[in-house]
Amino acid sequence: MRTRRDHDRFMDLIARVCFLRQHQKKEETEDGISFIRCDLEDYSIAYKIMVEGVLSSTMRELPAGVQILYEQMRALARSEAEKQELSVTEISMTQRQIRE
Repeated sequence: MRTRRDHDRFMDLIARVCFLRQHQKKEETEDGISFIRCDLEDYSIAYKIMVEGVLSSTMRELPAGVQILYEQMRALARSEAEKQELSVTEISMTQRQIRE
């Protein structure tokens, strides 16, 4: 169910990006109805917004702050592993090391 809602949100986002870029597009007519088509550029912009932007936090399981902390801990583990000439999985850290 969640995936379906996210897909619907993404499709709406593509349509909104297309609407905002409407003056950059050629208007088409079919059966007496004028319209503009969403294109790959609209998709690309919407994708960047969804994945890298504000909406990405709703798709992730971890909040942004927790994810930043996790990435910093991974970097610390990699640097300690290099210093001690061990694999990353052999490294342990104390809470004090993480806070510093």
